[in-house]
Amino acid sequence: MTEQELGQLRTDTDARSPEIADLLDSYNPSIIIFCRYSGPGYETIVDWARKNDLPIVYHVDDDLLAIPPNIGQRKFEHHNAPNGSPPSVTS
Repeated sequence: MTEQELGQLRTDTDARSPEIADLLDSYNPSIIIFCRYSGPGYETIVDWARKNDLPIVYHVDDDLLAIPPNIGQRKFEHHNAPNGSPPSVTS
């Protein structure tokens, strides 16, 4: 199921839940894989997977343990700070 398919469903997320569940029932997946997805309907998909005892994989294609300096100095320092906090900014 793609994000485009989800987008073609009703606009109200709560109203879409039965439609999403019906789509999942028709696909009968053996695993749910999210690729950077947390958009509309994700809660319904997670609930459906848990109800059906399916594994859920969340794929992030960024190496969050090695953020490069070329994303900008402030972001680099923030994400690479030992305690996860951004460094103090002084003027």
